[in-house]
Amino acid sequence: DDCSYDAESGEPPQLHIECSDEALCSWHNERGFQPKDLYAMCQVGESSKPAGSGKIGRKGIGFKSVFQISDAPMLVSPPFQFCFDTVARGIFG
Repeated sequence: DDCSYDAESGEPPQLHIECSDEALCSWHNERGFQPKDLYAMCQVGESSKPAGSGKIGRKGIGFKSVFQISDAPMLVSPPFQFCFDTVARGIFG
């Protein structure tokens, strides 16, 4: 788990998943993306996870697997909200 939670809130980590014919949605109560995370997610071979941290990933390809099931994945992690639209803009939006 590479999520960061607000320990002072008293809320336990939560994950919600909903699936319908139109969409697969998931959300959780972690602190959210930082600019370095977004940059790494948009690059191949980049990661915001330090080597030796014991966290999975770090190859820069994990998020890209979402394009196997969606042409326009949307991300909402305040203050960020954006969509990778591969149909309108070509591969990887």
